[in-house]
Amino acid sequence: MAVVVHHQPSAGKQLIAYCELVDRSNPPDVAELKAKLKQALPYYMVPSALVYMDALPITPNGKVD
Repeated sequence: MAVVVHHQPSAGKQLIAYCELVDRSNPPDVAELKAKLKQALPYYMVPSALVYMDALPITPNGKVD
């Protein structure tokens, strides 16, 4: 999972989480995942949106791009 701050002129700053799917046939429930994040993180650190991806982009050094 990678989290990025996205700035929208109308809404201000938002956290967007990009999640790599391990099992495409059984993606996690968004509401359930957000509920778990709310239990573990302060409210201002919980992403406002979750984006599922097949794979996160990786640089040649192995870091998330």
